[in-house]
Amino acid sequence: MRVLVQNGEDLIETRTFGPGPITIGSGADCSVRLAAREVPARHAVIAPDVDGGWVIESTGNGLPTFLNGRPLHKPTPISNADEISIANFKLIVYGSA
Repeated sequence: MRVLVQNGEDLIETRTFGPGPITIGSGADCSVRLAAREVPARHAVIAPDVDGGWVIESTGNGLPTFLNGRPLHKPTPISNADEISIANFKLIVYGSA
């Protein structure tokens, strides 16, 4: 899976990941680090599902996560070119690795 990370309209990075879980947050140990005070150390996880796709799950820490503009309340499948919004960050996911 490839992930593009933007802060506002500025592209911060593009990363490619293998088959394991992708952690998202402000913590130094996260796969995708969102360096902002309002973002918790571990905010969300993208993980493979049993059908070979991917699912995103928020850690339920109070800061909202949006998938294609809709609030995320439970583990939800993601597809190619989906947009994940966390604070002022936008992550766009493409394909699989």
